[in-house]
Amino acid sequence: MKTLQVVTFAILVLGLVTTNSFAGNDKGLAFYLLMPYLIMIIIALYRNCKYPTGASHISLFIAASSVCWLTGREYYNAIYHPASSTAGLTFLVMPVMSVVLFLGVYAIAFALLGLRQQKFEASIISVTSFRNVLLLIGLLICLLLYRSCRYSNTKRSTSYEGRDFLSGDITKAKKLGLFVKELNYKVDKFSGSINFHPYVEKGFIYGEDSTEIESLRNTDYPYTLGFQRHAVKDAVIVISKERPIHVNYYGQYLLQKPQFVDTFYFDIKSSGVTLGTIKVWD
Repeated sequence: MKTLQVVTFAILVLGLVTTNSFAGNDKGLAFYLLMPYLIMIIIALYRNCKYPTGASHISLFIAASSVCWLTGREYYNAIYHPASSTAGLTFLVMPVMSVVLFLGVYAIAFALLGLRQQKFEASIISVTSFRNVLLLIGLLICLLLYRSCRYSNTKRSTSYEGRDFLSGDITKAKKLGLFVKELNYKVDKFSGSINFHPYVEKGFIYGEDSTEIESLRNTDYPYTLGFQRHAVKDAVIVISKERPIHVNYYGQYLLQKPQFVDTFYFDIKSSGVTLGTIKVWD
């Protein structure tokens, strides 16, 4: 059972580290996303000290595995496949739901196992060392938050395989010399206010100094179609999956040339509901 306990805590710490990477350079979001893992670790420590039974150890392992897998999947989908969900809603709800799910799965598994009175082994974490363990966990949380804060505010977290994007910031694109030209667009089936300005930008990566940029080299797609994901209040603009797409690279359109004959399609989504569509062309 000791091995199972170690694996349980390792899973929770791994989930914490992985979630920290999803938060990017937003320290407020990082703190909000990581706090549930701290709570779950404390709960696991308490249960190991209070109820050092086989049923409790197995139930904690099941709960930790389920929650870390689910939250990791949802955060991944929200960032890399935003058409399937609303990222803002996911990051708002999942931290709370993860703790509720952890407690619910643990309670159900603990009841079903029916081993409440069978104490196989004492917990590897004694009551006397409880404070020291909490101190170490606190230091780990502070270290991860510090790592998040080290990212410059100018550097985007939407960097894939060394390629960076400005995420539709046309003003910044012009300031950095990445702007190529604006594009035409038409909004269909949506009558609300929209601040959408599609354009073509040069592909780039940030240098060692996040204020410096380097143009992409040795790539077949040196340009990117820039667009504002949050051009509509309480909604997100994503590449349409219902129509043929061309070069879709983790939610971004990559271009071989700044001139093109294709028409690009986007959906305006809110809580998974399509509010309208946008057509973009040269």
